[in-house]
Amino acid sequence: MKDKPLPRSLAVAGGWGYIGRHFVDAAVTLDIPVYVRDPGPIPTGVDRDQVQVIGDDDTFYGLPADFYHIALHPTDRRVALRRLAARLLHGDRFMVLNEKPMAAPETPEECAELKQLVNVSGMCMFFDFPELFDPMTLLVRAFLRSFTEVHIEEMRMTRSKDREDPANPRNYKIMVPIQYQETVHCLAWVFSCLAEVRGGLDHIWDQGLSVEGESAPYHPPNPEAYGQTVDGRFEGSLSFGDSKVRLVTDFTTGAPRTKRRTVRGVGDGKPFIIEAEYLEGHKFLAINGKDIGFAQDANVYQAVIRQGWQWFLHPGLDDADLHPTPAFAHMTYLLSAMLWDACHLGGPRRVDSLNSFRSYQPGFRFPE
Repeated sequence: MKDKPLPRSLAVAGGWGYIGRHFVDAAVTLDIPVYVRDPGPIPTGVDRDQVQVIGDDDTFYGLPADFYHIALHPTDRRVALRRLAARLLHGDRFMVLNEKPMAAPETPEECAELKQLVNVSGMCMFFDFPELFDPMTLLVRAFLRSFTEVHIEEMRMTRSKDREDPANPRNYKIMVPIQYQETVHCLAWVFSCLAEVRGGLDHIWDQGLSVEGESAPYHPPNPEAYGQTVDGRFEGSLSFGDSKVRLVTDFTTGAPRTKRRTVRGVGDGKPFIIEAEYLEGHKFLAINGKDIGFAQDANVYQAVIRQGWQWFLHPGLDDADLHPTPAFAHMTYLLSAMLWDACHLGGPRRVDSLNSFRSYQPGFRFPE
């Protein structure tokens, strides 16, 4: 079978960061030339034959790259995206992969600004929710879609790792509250499954949504880098009508490394169970107890490049409203805000419809 086409080049802003470096290495493995814009020192092990470091923004944002990855914090993305939008208005064509969260928790108004920028420029932008690009998720969605009548009764999402360990250099990277930083990946996966069984993303709100949760503070190894306290553990639940979701995301000391999902439901009158682990090196997908046979070490960053490029080339491929576009990412952002608000602003939150969800006003403020 002939391999599907890949982008001819990848340009990564913030290529020496944790996520950016993963994409640099994934592109090199796929034999895709890479451009990197990052003022930091070049890490050891970078393939300098295939990775070209760009020393200034004007050159970088004017490159003839097929695929731009903006691996920057929300506060640093605006100028980069405006530069790329200006090129699109002049007729250039390329794909943009943006990092989550869509905006900093304290500036929710920037979500609307970004959506307007994308709409006016015609930019093809996907957000980096890696599991949505993963072949395991595409198979789960196909399984759910195979039934004439299907109902999800319960979903359980556990996503955790020890991000307080001072021995891990990754833990010195500044993070935002875990509801926005990590739980958001679980929310994106929940959306993709519920949309399959309810006939589209807009219909997952038809029975209303209630949210409750509790959180605990993060204790970083570099507290001096933080101007405020952020949450490092969240546990709570979502009720999309009679479909229940249980969430645990944990960055605190001793938390096990896992990206586990379990889905229980009924399809055409028969119960089913989906069990999945997305942690690389331990990946598996089982449906009704049968291991589907995915490679344990399959690289999700390569999957993002491959699948994202297919969605860019073929906009009608798959169900477009389930692609991680700005409209999709905004929904995950708003639900992250509801989770934070439920923990800090007086208890459970509820919306009764899609319109009331879209108009939800986050109450986020950093604790005094």
